[in-house]
Amino acid sequence: MLNGEPVTSGYIYTSPRKGRLATGSIEPDGSFQLGTYSKTDGAIVGRHAVMLAPIPSDEGPTPEGAVVPPAKYASASSSGLTIDVPPEGLTDHLFELEGSLEEATATSVHPGPIE
Repeated sequence: MLNGEPVTSGYIYTSPRKGRLATGSIEPDGSFQLGTYSKTDGAIVGRHAVMLAPIPSDEGPTPEGAVVPPAKYASASSSGLTIDVPPEGLTDHLFELEGSLEEATATSVHPGPIE
């Protein structure tokens, strides 16, 4: 959520201290599903740094009016986001983001590399 509005486009990446990262697409309703070895198998157990990024321009345009993650969330060092995955897994998690909704509403997105 960004200022009470769901982020409606982009990708989520989680990086554990040890092991393989998990990724997922942010859906138009703000939901996401993580995958490590397949698209839907979840993230490995433990604490993960979390990064959120817009859809890269080489994958096509961001939908007009989509709410995308602000740039500070594209890097683990600046996002400040973490998630703890217990052995039984998680079925939902809400990230509260800060930033300008106007800056995060897509008109044309040209993101940089994910750090």
